[in-house]
Amino acid sequence: MIRTLIADDDFLVRTYLKSLKAWKRAGFEIIGDTRDGEETLRVLDELQPELLVTDVSMPLMNGIDLIRKVREHNRSLYIIVLSCHDDFEYVKEAMRLGADEYVLKNSLNEDSLYELLGKTANALNRRKEKYQEADSAQSLIEEGLQLRKSGYFSARLFGEYSQEELEAKRINAKIFRRYDTTGVILMSNPDWPWLRYQFSPEEMSEKARQFLTHLSYRLQDRQESQNTECVYLGDGLFACFVDLSRLLKQSLMQQNLTRLAAICFSACQEQEYDLETSVSSICFGPDSLKEAYQQARAMSKLAFYQQGKILYYDENHPCTRTLPPAARQFLKEVKDLVFHQDQEGFDQSYQAVMAAVELERTEPELVQLWLKDLDEQLVIKRSRDEYARLVRLEKVESLLESLLDSLHVHCFELRGLDLSDDVSPSVRQVVEYIRIHFREPIGLADAAEYAGLNAAYLSYLFKKEMGIGFAAYVLEMRIDFAKGLLMRTNLKIKEVVERSGFNDYHYFSKTFKKMTGQSPASFRKTAQSQDPGASIQK
Repeated sequence: MIRTLIADDDFLVRTYLKSLKAWKRAGFEIIGDTRDGEETLRVLDELQPELLVTDVSMPLMNGIDLIRKVREHNRSLYIIVLSCHDDFEYVKEAMRLGADEYVLKNSLNEDSLYELLGKTANALNRRKEKYQEADSAQSLIEEGLQLRKSGYFSARLFGEYSQEELEAKRINAKIFRRYDTTGVILMSNPDWPWLRYQFSPEEMSEKARQFLTHLSYRLQDRQESQNTECVYLGDGLFACFVDLSRLLKQSLMQQNLTRLAAICFSACQEQEYDLETSVSSICFGPDSLKEAYQQARAMSKLAFYQQGKILYYDENHPCTRTLPPAARQFLKEVKDLVFHQDQEGFDQSYQAVMAAVELERTEPELVQLWLKDLDEQLVIKRSRDEYARLVRLEKVESLLESLLDSLHVHCFELRGLDLSDDVSPSVRQVVEYIRIHFREPIGLADAAEYAGLNAAYLSYLFKKEMGIGFAAYVLEMRIDFAKGLLMRTNLKIKEVVERSGFNDYHYFSKTFKKMTGQSPASFRKTAQSQDPGASIQK
């Protein structure tokens, strides 16, 4: 249905027009009626009609002035003028100002209106196609200009170009300022690495375009924004480059930059996804653009530790580029802590790492790499998507707490593994390997390679010193682990089977009953009835 608004000061005329059935027959819907031009202007943006039917003679604001106002910002609205016989001069002026059609009031009836609306619908369809093509062409032009602007700033920031080449890029991008006195406001989306796995490249580009459009809208008509260029630099990073050279006092420069930062921050807060705002100091000289960008970029990394505020370079220290000693030490010790079931030592070391990282404001990339090294030490596999989500310290802490919960069941609460002093270093090394890898499909050959021994010799040595064969020892380890899960979790038995390193449910059940005298379900029921508080893990 084509949305239609009627404007006429005569109540009877409005009532008569709305009563005609030709509207519905022709595919038009009357969404409102108004009494004068001023009221009509007030409701146009709200109702968004496609067709306006207006009288030329109305109080307060007549149809002529209404058409003039409408055409200042809306060329697509189809306008039909209603007139009487003595309104001909008005009609001529209305058509000159952009009305599309006129009709005498006393000639309107069901048939004449239906015929008129048929012509109107055809004209509207042609107009929509025309404006869609024009909008598409304009969009391509704007997109091309935006790419040239982004290319210029990227060349200034990251490229190696001569002054002549940079000047040619600046002119081609229609950038009229040289940025010798510069401030930079960066808006970065820390979730962008993760979002890339959720959306197609086209969808990501559209999200970036929408925010840039929104930001430009928020900055328009602001005096402070006259010397700015806003561009998208890729990977969820938006930049507002501010040329402050026309302001003579540094205090005025700072005020200008601060007000712009507040506008940018507000635009970020209005988005469905997080965007953090960071601001450089005021930089001077031919390299001021690059210096200001690097300052703002350094501040953007602090969003890993604090969110929801503008991060100013003058008020904060950048992240440190070295890993705290506590974190490096933990990587060295973690295998021994797990192997020796030192739960208290593990907890203390982990907490010391988190405290040091937050205190020193370690670069987020280093924290993420540290976690990957930790996972490698503990033989834990995560997807790229999981690592991409670690954009806040609190998310890293949450993941590590889950890891702790898992380790408490997987390692710290298994049966003791006190080895006698007679056990050789080679066998101790193999026991350590089993303890870390027992949930994987490991075999004697894997352990022998790890220990640097011949497989046959290792089989002999292991049974001699441990009193049990290699395969039987791995099996006991898996059953002990499964018993811990059954006692302390509410996991389904099928999940217990998978987490314990068994591939076959029936084999697990048969082996479990043979080694414990109970089925897995009976074992769980008995264990949890003896200790009702045991089932605490999910």
